[in-house]
Amino acid sequence: MIYVQKSPEEKEAGTWTELKNFEDISTDHTVDFDGQVVGVKVVYANTLEYFTSGEIVLNVTFANRSETSTENDHEVRRIINQADIS
Repeated sequence: MIYVQKSPEEKEAGTWTELKNFEDISTDHTVDFDGQVVGVKVVYANTLEYFTSGEIVLNVTFANRSETSTENDHEVRRIINQADIS
């Protein structure tokens, strides 16, 4: 599943909106992020132990945070990539 945060308010509240759910990730997929985002999270569900994935390529335009960010905010350097083992 791919989740997004579209606004600084969603980021501050820790709110994620599901953007796309893929039942089968064995083939290439394209996701339209529809404008700028503040955050992106990828979650692999129903995986088994020792699950690995190939490369993931994200082409995302992140919103300008210069009006809301402070010196304590991190630059965009981290993508959350998580797998749930079931």
